[in-house]
Amino acid sequence: MASRSSDISNTPSLYINGVKQDVRLQQEPLGVQTQLGGESFLGDRADGTRAWDGRMDEVRVYDRLISDEEVSLLTARYASGFWDDFSIGIVEGSDQEGSVSIELADVNGAFPDGTFEWSLVTGSETISLGENGNAQIELTAPGAINATVALKVGNALGTCYYRYDLVTDPPSVEAGVYARTTSNGGVVWIEVLESLRNGYITILDTNTNFTRKREPIEIDAFGAFRTSSELAQMIEGQIDSGFTGHVDSVGIQFSGDQIDPQVGISGFAGEYTGGVLGDGSKSLELLVLGNGKVFAWIQGVELDLASGILDVNGGFDLSTQRGSTINGTIEESLRSVEGTLATDSEVSSLYFRNDDFIAENRYVNLSTRGFSDSGEKVLIGGFAISGTSPRTLLLRGVGPDLGNRGVPDFIENPIIKLLKGSDVIEENELWGDVSNLGELISFSERSGAAALPENSSDAAMLVSLNPGLYTMFLESNGDS
Repeated sequence: MASRSSDISNTPSLYINGVKQDVRLQQEPLGVQTQLGGESFLGDRADGTRAWDGRMDEVRVYDRLISDEEVSLLTARYASGFWDDFSIGIVEGSDQEGSVSIELADVNGAFPDGTFEWSLVTGSETISLGENGNAQIELTAPGAINATVALKVGNALGTCYYRYDLVTDPPSVEAGVYARTTSNGGVVWIEVLESLRNGYITILDTNTNFTRKREPIEIDAFGAFRTSSELAQMIEGQIDSGFTGHVDSVGIQFSGDQIDPQVGISGFAGEYTGGVLGDGSKSLELLVLGNGKVFAWIQGVELDLASGILDVNGGFDLSTQRGSTINGTIEESLRSVEGTLATDSEVSSLYFRNDDFIAENRYVNLSTRGFSDSGEKVLIGGFAISGTSPRTLLLRGVGPDLGNRGVPDFIENPIIKLLKGSDVIEENELWGDVSNLGELISFSERSGAAALPENSSDAAMLVSLNPGLYTMFLESNGDS
């Protein structure tokens, strides 16, 4: 049995009697799979046409009859892969005043065979669905068409459900901080992140004693936001130019149209965390926007908030909601803050630092050693890059040079591969063949990495990576 893949560069997996074998792709597969329902096998049909012509993801070979349960499981895996190739989108050129059509299709515009049942999940009562039962459907309304549409589609491979947010008149949502007051005179800050689909909400309402500090929110395609439904006091609302919202359980309402956008040229912009020297009961957070606006959270026994504007030198002097004063100056070169927090009873020293900042001449050198081979016996390591800016990394797979240092059983020809998810984004077998060899050597010297012998078959790469999760494989090209 075999299952297909839409990835033209995949290496098929081979199973014999259910045991995965070590394989290596020898030639790029060609062709397009014949997409007819219910066919998950290689060979010819009764009429002599091919049941399969194209790319393969898996090949499974058995020297026995497989059970009905095994067939069902394999077919289910194939069916899942089949439906993953299709998605809902707007039919090109169909978006007109009061009318728009959507369709279920693959990247080539092909529709799956099957039965189609479209329905509206959310949206105005004035929105109407056209003729049902096809891969395309028209929606009409007197005005804008913003709705969540559901589709149930089925064929010989089973039934699949899709959900699509159709937005012809998108809300006005900007990245930044929306700030206003509650109906009781409290403070509301809504932070919208660059994705425009996530953020945080802070509320300090002393009249009801209701507080929330940077509670995560999700923002849907229509601008509606809410905190987790698992919270006893859920906060929800709407962002569109301004914002409205409520906390029903305590009778808090809020609205406003003031936003401090996350734009500008301030060299101090970023998030800073810190505390009060000698007082571990207080944690401090500082958010500086690109326009110089600053927001501060002081969390002790009670939550306290402050906001204001940085001066040209990175200084701030803020009055909090509970009558304290917080001031300090951001040291731009070090991205750190020293200052004071003054209450009615005392003045304490405070500090902040920007976690995303790493000084230009600061290097971290990390190494490990282990046994590696080819196939499933490769040495695997994972790492994460935090922050918001790219980082430069020197990655090496040292084999022959270990032998020069007296280490036995070294890999004679190591290969290193860097992966993001399941995609190989960089690989190297001979470090001297890299295109940025001069930069790699210079970086190695600055970071204190041991020099590799010229013309050795050790592997290395110098890469600039965005924040995220990465995996590195070290394997042998034939010699363990």
